[in-house]
Amino acid sequence: IVSNGENTSCCLGSCKLPKSFSWRNRHGENWNSPVKNQGSVPSCTQFGPMSSIEAVINLFYNTHLDIDLSEQITASCGNTIYQTAKIKEDGTHDYITAPAGECYNVNSPGSIICKAKTIGIPDEKCYPYVGYLNSSTYVCDNLCGNYKDRVWKVADFEQLLPSDNMIADWSPMSKRVHQELISEEKLKKTIISYGPVANEKLIEGHAVSIIGWIDKIGRVEWLYKDNYGESYGENGYGAYPGDASKFIVGYIKTPIIPPPNTDYQIKCVDKDNDN
Repeated sequence: IVSNGENTSCCLGSCKLPKSFSWRNRHGENWNSPVKNQGSVPSCTQFGPMSSIEAVINLFYNTHLDIDLSEQITASCGNTIYQTAKIKEDGTHDYITAPAGECYNVNSPGSIICKAKTIGIPDEKCYPYVGYLNSSTYVCDNLCGNYKDRVWKVADFEQLLPSDNMIADWSPMSKRVHQELISEEKLKKTIISYGPVANEKLIEGHAVSIIGWIDKIGRVEWLYKDNYGESYGENGYGAYPGDASKFIVGYIKTPIIPPPNTDYQIKCVDKDNDN
C-alpha cells in the first residue's frame, strides 16, 4: 500500500489506511475473476468464497488466470468428499476420520475456504453448475473421475468473527482455532494484505466477496462482487454500508497450490513502476 520510498512510515506510528481501496482497480487492473450467476438456487455460500479464491489465485500468480472453480461440487458432495463429521453409533460426531474434519464447526463462508485447504476445489468443467433445484442437485453424481488431479488448494485460511461467533478450541487435530475478532480496521488491513474476502452479514442472508471499501462521511461502504451476473448493479458489483463488527469473514492465505503436474508460473512484472 505504500511505495518503496515510504516503507518506514509505519514505524512512526499507526499506519493510515486509505479512504478507498478496491481490487477491482488496483495497479490499473481488475484482479477479480469474471462475474458469475447463481440463478435462483440458494448457493451464495459457495459462490462468495469461490469468487474470493479465484481472485487470490490471480493475485498470487500476478496474472489473470481467471480459473473457474466448481461451486457445485461443494454443494453436491458436501456429505461425501467434503464431509466434515461422521455420525457415530452413539450419536456423537467423529471429525477426526472425516475427509474435511478440520472444517468441522468452521463458520460459513470460511468453511468453503477450509475445504479448499483440506481437499481442494476442481475446475468448473469437472462438476458443472446446476442452476436449478431438483432431486439430484445435492447428490454427488456428476463428478469427473480425475477430480483429484484437477483440484486447486490454498495453504491456509483464517476467519474474522464477531465475539458471538467465536468458539473454544474444539479440535485436538489443530494447534489453534482459525479465528480472530473482527473490527473495521482489521477487515480493511486483511483485504489489502490477503485480497478479496468471503463475507456473510454485509447483506443479510447473502454471501458475497468483499473487494474493497469507500469511506464516506459517517459510514463505510463496502465494495463487493455479487453472484447475479453482469446485469446486476454495476456490471455485477455493488457498494453497501455495513457494520463490520457484525460480519462473518473468511480469507485465504497463500501460497496457492495448483493441480498436480501443472506448471503455473508467477509473472514478475511492474507495470506501474512502483518497485
